[in-house]
Amino acid sequence: MIFAPITSTHKPLLNAWIRKQIELLSPQLLPTGIDIRPTTECPQGIYVIELDGQALHCSPERTYATLQFLQALQEREQQDRADSRAHARIAL
Repeated sequence: MIFAPITSTHKPLLNAWIRKQIELLSPQLLPTGIDIRPTTECPQGIYVIELDGQALHCSPERTYATLQFLQALQEREQQDRADSRAHARIAL
């Protein structure tokens, strides 16, 4: 697959899309104790991800990737629990 480079014309669209994806993913991860918000202390566009008492300052791209990873991890853990329950019922 060949990807075209992101031009200055596309960059604002990409940035807006990433911000929207972060807005959509953030509430889904709140029940897990993860807090995501734009920072006010750092340069514009930097997000703070608070997880297990640690604060990570990330670019929008890194924030999006981290949220995607955490969501996949959460889904995997839920699937593992469901599989464990199913195996326990079969064993009975």
